[in-house]
Amino acid sequence: MEDRTERLKNVARLWNEAALSGAARVEAIRQAYPDRTPRTIQRWLREARDEGLLPPSKPGSTWLRTPSAMAVAAALGVSYEHLVIALREHADGYLKIGATEERLARKALAPISVPEDLSSTFGAVVRATRVERGFSQKELASRLSVALGREIAPLTITRTEAGTRPVPLEEVAALAAVLKLSVDELIQTQPGRGESECASS
Repeated sequence: MEDRTERLKNVARLWNEAALSGAARVEAIRQAYPDRTPRTIQRWLREARDEGLLPPSKPGSTWLRTPSAMAVAAALGVSYEHLVIALREHADGYLKIGATEERLARKALAPISVPEDLSSTFGAVVRATRVERGFSQKELASRLSVALGREIAPLTITRTEAGTRPVPLEEVAALAAVLKLSVDELIQTQPGRGESECASS
C-alpha cells in the first residue's frame, strides 16, 4: 500500500512528467488515481508544494527551494543562494524568482557587514570621498561592478551613502580599492577625519 510520502512523490512525478510533455497535469494525476475526487487531488498538490516536492502554484513567487533547484545547484557546484542570485541577474524574466528570494539569498551569503551603528558614518565617508574623486554615483557603481565582478546598481550606492543598507565586507574592500583608500580609512568614526587628526586627538 502506498504511504503518504510515496504518494506525494508520485503525484509530483506525474505532475512534472505531464508538464514536460505538455499534457494536462491534473488530468494525468486523475488518470493515475481514478477513484480519488478532484478535491483530494488538489489537497495532495498543496501537500506536495508544502513538502517542497513541487514549485509554488503562482508565477512570480518568492519561493523556489525545491529538490530540483537544490539538485541543480549541487550539479553546478554552487550554493543554492548563488543559484538564486545568478537566476535573478541573468534569467531576463524567463524564470519567476521573486525579489524577496534574492534578498534572502544575498543576506545568507553576506552575514558579515558594516555594523548598523557605523553604516551612516561609513556612507558619509563614501560620499565625501566619491565627490572628492569626481565620481558620480553611476560611475562609482560601474567601477565597483568591475571590481566585484557582478552588477552594482547606482541605487545601491545611494543606499550605501544614506546608511540604509548593510554593506558586506567584500564591498567594503572593493570600495576602498576603487576610492583609493585603505579599509581603515574608509571605516572611521567621523567622516572627513584624516590620520593626522587621529594622531593629534
